[in-house]
Amino acid sequence: MKLNHDIYEEAMANVELPEETGMRLLHESSHRKMQRRQKQKLRAAAAAAAIVTIIISFNGICYARTGQNAIEMFVSLFQQANMEEISTLAQETRESGESFTHENLKFTLERYWYDKENTQAFFTIRTESLNGLPLDVEDIKETYVILPTAEFASCSNANSELSADKTSLLEYYTTQNAYDNLGTSVNEMQIRIRKYQQDIGFFTLAPTGQAKTRYADFGRLKAKNTWAKITGAGLTFSLDYAVTKDKKPFEILDIVMKDGVIYRSDNSNHLPYTAEAIEEMEKENIRLCTHDIFSNSYRDKTWTNYSVSFCDYIEVDDITAIYADGNELMLR
Repeated sequence: MKLNHDIYEEAMANVELPEETGMRLLHESSHRKMQRRQKQKLRAAAAAAAIVTIIISFNGICYARTGQNAIEMFVSLFQQANMEEISTLAQETRESGESFTHENLKFTLERYWYDKENTQAFFTIRTESLNGLPLDVEDIKETYVILPTAEFASCSNANSELSADKTSLLEYYTTQNAYDNLGTSVNEMQIRIRKYQQDIGFFTLAPTGQAKTRYADFGRLKAKNTWAKITGAGLTFSLDYAVTKDKKPFEILDIVMKDGVIYRSDNSNHLPYTAEAIEEMEKENIRLCTHDIFSNSYRDKTWTNYSVSFCDYIEVDDITAIYADGNELMLR
């Protein structure tokens, strides 16, 4: 998530979570932003560019500049990426160019990819100065909120690219959480831009493709729909009760890859982690994942949607096992 007071207030509105859990979500989002600035991500981006060249050479795919930009949109949001899958998503990416103006700024949806089945979207928004004066990037980030127009939603933001004259700012976003009051995924992905608490403009995303998906049996965790969905970007499942400090589906969730890497979602009370603890986990091939928890009671029904976000874009076929507190769950 983008972390300022307005986004926190909006994201947590009507969400039945204890303060401790809310603060933990903030810590995790902050940690994720810090991780993406590490050298590992820069090396991954360079490697990705080389792999894309190989893909183009062997498959005869001719990417125009727009195709390259689509690759960059996905790569920028992850430390490492499965480039075979990313190249497929890039080919499905839609160029938009839709824009609107507000006061001295112009907002443009440059391109996007939207998987309606999994409620996942990747998109880029450009903010431009209309009077030629340099943009105050920090002020823009603090003033303007970008989120889906759902009752419950989250949106993560990776690197920003500021033009040489500082009049144009390009930002990369992803979201996999957009639910109505009943916890049902939205039928239409609409992105809104707000200035403080006022909506100033909207962008509507049409479905463009579907990510490769695997499923894990979360029945023993009392998941509402039994099967959790796993894509390259993350894992989602739903519950019919509110998650609290004393009532949660698991403490530790581990997704194990065939190369030995473990993607871990920690729902215990161990957070915040120290830098030393994180470094030690990395030595053990453990990569911490962030998670979002949305809970609500509506029409006498209580629900929770739990979403785990991977720091890498993984190949789901390479998942060998998934464990909840050491108990292996069935994969298909």
